[in-house]
Amino acid sequence: MGLVFGQPKRMKTSMVVSAFPNALWIPGEGINAIKSVAANEYGFEPIIYEHPIRTLPELLSLLRMLVDNGLVDQYPAVCVDGFTALCDASIAFWQENPEITQSGKVDKFAPYQKLNKSLLRIAEASRHIGVNLFLVAHEQAPSNGDGGFIPGGPSLGSKKQVTRVPAWCDFNARAVVNKDYPDPWAQGGLFVNIWDSNWVTGDRNGVAYAESPPNVREILRASAVDYRLTRIAGLEWQDEVADVVADVIATGTGDDLIDQAVSAGLAAASRFVTESGRRAQLHMRWAVQDGIARGVIRKRRSASIFEKLPTPGKKKSAGPPPPPSE
Repeated sequence: MGLVFGQPKRMKTSMVVSAFPNALWIPGEGINAIKSVAANEYGFEPIIYEHPIRTLPELLSLLRMLVDNGLVDQYPAVCVDGFTALCDASIAFWQENPEITQSGKVDKFAPYQKLNKSLLRIAEASRHIGVNLFLVAHEQAPSNGDGGFIPGGPSLGSKKQVTRVPAWCDFNARAVVNKDYPDPWAQGGLFVNIWDSNWVTGDRNGVAYAESPPNVREILRASAVDYRLTRIAGLEWQDEVADVVADVIATGTGDDLIDQAVSAGLAAASRFVTESGRRAQLHMRWAVQDGIARGVIRKRRSASIFEKLPTPGKKKSAGPPPPPSE
């Protein structure tokens, strides 16, 4: 299970859409958000489950239905956009349909107990359905509550979930702004730092870092796990173009390195693209952007893991202390 969270309009959906273009998408905030991102940024039509999923139990039922009907093999991933809205809507539904205690009072804790149980069941299902489950959520900022400091993380209906759900994820990253990232079309990034006490993030694959590229696909691709990162049929050439760009990024030099990489990528893409127009340009840009991220990750991972360690040996003596002054 994977999760990308962050503030609104931080490319969260974009990064997961481009990672799993053949996924089955579950809209928690309406289908238009997913359709517009896929069409306007990457030039393809996503597969969307258009029957309304309004609560977490309904999502769990859908996951089980996919298994029972042998449909999971049709998709490399099931992705849920607007997971925050789905959690909030579930809490609201349970509050509007309350449980009554034996004393005749409304059980105010029942909605949050149901939230705990539903999220646990979804996490359990994700381990056994044979397909990747990726969630896209808004963020909850760090805060001080009655029980002490609560780190920031995904907003999932209750502050207590901010550390609970990420613990079940292999990949949990915060979408951020990074104006230094060398992509002409994106000034974003994915923040992963397990030693940061303010934000709950992590990557069990050991690829992501504090200034990771804003590219879920390439981070997962660099891991030792097969995430079934398939391309749209007919766009398999994008990986060949991405390799061309990555080679320039990883081994090239000069102040115009990105320009060199983009030019090399577009030249390589022109051998495969036979149509013209914006859709074709989006497909070419997609391949080049993957190549930039692939090169950045490759360059980082090719560096020695010991290069920042101090040189072994005894520390030089500072010499005898100076004589006392009069």
